[in-house]
Amino acid sequence: MTRILRRLGWCAVGFLALALAVEAGCRLFLLYRNRLAPKPGAFELYALGGSAMAGTPYERGVSIPDIAAKLLNGTAGGLPIRVINLAAHGETIYPQSFKLERAVRYRDRSRPGAVFIYAGHNDAAFSRAPASRLCRVFVPLKEAAEARSVALSLLAFHGERLRLLPVCRGEEVFERYMRRAVAASKDAGLTPVLSAEVSNMADIEPGLWLGGDTAVARRRLASLLDEGERLEREGRWSAAVGLYDAAADEFPTALAYLGYRIGKCRAGQGDYPAARRRFQGAVDAVESDSFGRARSSQHAFLRDLAEASGTPRVDAAAIFERHSPHGLLGDGLFADGHHPNLRGYALLAEGFSRALAAEHGFPEPGAAPRAPELERWLSMDAERRVEALLSSGRWLFTVSVRHERPRTRLGLAEKRFREAVALSPGDRDAWLGLALVTAARRSPAMLQEEGEISWLERRGLFYGARYRVPPDELPVLLSRLLERGVPRELLDRVGR
Repeated sequence: MTRILRRLGWCAVGFLALALAVEAGCRLFLLYRNRLAPKPGAFELYALGGSAMAGTPYERGVSIPDIAAKLLNGTAGGLPIRVINLAAHGETIYPQSFKLERAVRYRDRSRPGAVFIYAGHNDAAFSRAPASRLCRVFVPLKEAAEARSVALSLLAFHGERLRLLPVCRGEEVFERYMRRAVAASKDAGLTPVLSAEVSNMADIEPGLWLGGDTAVARRRLASLLDEGERLEREGRWSAAVGLYDAAADEFPTALAYLGYRIGKCRAGQGDYPAARRRFQGAVDAVESDSFGRARSSQHAFLRDLAEASGTPRVDAAAIFERHSPHGLLGDGLFADGHHPNLRGYALLAEGFSRALAAEHGFPEPGAAPRAPELERWLSMDAERRVEALLSSGRWLFTVSVRHERPRTRLGLAEKRFREAVALSPGDRDAWLGLALVTAARRSPAMLQEEGEISWLERRGLFYGARYRVPPDELPVLLSRLLERGVPRELLDRVGR
C-alpha cells in the first residue's frame, strides 16, 4: 500500500511538473513573440469581429481597418499604421477575445495602437433562450481558469472547437467576453473603439419557419399574408395593419414577420419613426433565422459598456440612418442582409477613424470618395466587383433556404446576379445564379424539401463566390434546372 501511495505521489509530482513546464513554455512563447522579438516601429491597429469586420464580400484591403488606415493617410501619431485583422467568418466574440488576448499578452505598452471591435451578428444568431444550467456553471469556471493559465485557456479554446467541451453562446457570453476584449486592449496599452453591428432591417424580412405547425395552419397563414400584401400593393395600409395585428394573435410563431410587414405599412404611410421601431422590433423578436442581426439589447449593452469604461464608441446605426432614405436601414448600404456594401464599409471606416483621431488628437481624417471614384480608390477592378456580387447573390440565395416566403431574399439575389451580368455579360457563374433563383421561384420545393436542399449542398451551390461545378456534373445540373422550369435560353447561357 505504501509503495502504491509513493508511486501515486511521484505521478502527481510528475504531472504537476509537466503542467508547470507547459504553462511556462506557453508564457515564454508569448513573451518572445509579443514583446522580445524585433518589431518595426508602427501604430498597431487590431480588429475584432466576424465576416463584416473581415470585409465580406470584398476581402483584400476593403475591411474597416484597411479603409480607416487609408483615410488616415497610412499614419497615426507619426508612425505607419500596421493593420492586424483578427476577424474571421462566423466567429462570435469569444474566439475573437481569445485571439486578442494571445496576440497582446506581454505587449510593450509604450507602443501605440488601437483595437477596432465591430461585433454582434454572429452572437445574435445563437438562441435567445436563457443559458443552460451546464453553461451557467461551466462558463464562469472556464473564464476563471483562462484568467490564471495560458495553457488552460488554450486547452479550453481547442477543446470547444473539437466539441470536447460545451459550446456556450448567447447574450450572457457575449457580454462577458466583450468586457474581456475591452479590458485586454487597455491592459496592453491599446485604445479600444467599439461599435455594435448594423444590418439591412427594412428590405430583408425576418425568418419565417412553420415546420411545427399543421398544414392547415400554414395554408391559413399563407392566405392571410397574401391578402395583406395585396392590400399593401393597393395602398390600403391601415387595412393591412389591422389584418397583420389580428394574425399575430393567431400565429405567435410569425410575430416577427408580421411586425416587419406592419413596418412596411408604416413606411408606406410616411410614418418612418414607427416603421424604424417595427423593423428593429422584428429583429429583436425573431426566434429563428438563417443569419444573425445584432439586437437592440446588444446596442444598449455596448453603449453602456463604452460609457462605463471610458471607451470611444462609434454609433454605426446613427451613421447609417443619416445616409439612408427616411433613416430606414435598407438595401442601399448593404451587400446582403448584414454585410455592408462598399459605401457602407466606407461610412463605418470614417466613423472608426474619426473616433480614433478624436481620442488621440490626430488630424481629422477625410471622407472616402463616392462611387464610382470609391471603387478606384479601393482598387476594385471589374473582376473583384463581379466576384463580390456573386458572393452576395449566393449568400442571399442561401438564406432563402427553408424560409416560408423567400420572395424578397430571392429578389435581392436576382438583383445581385443581374448586376454581375451587367458588369460581365459573358460570366457563366452570374447566369448560373440567375438560373438557380429562377428554379427556386418556379419550384418552391427546391428550397423547402430536405432531399432537394441536400442535393444543392453536395454540389456546393450555396455560400461562396465562384461556383465550382465539375464539367462532368454540369449537364446533370442543367437537366435538373430544366425540370424545375428554368427556360432553356437561360440554361444555354450557363452551358456555353
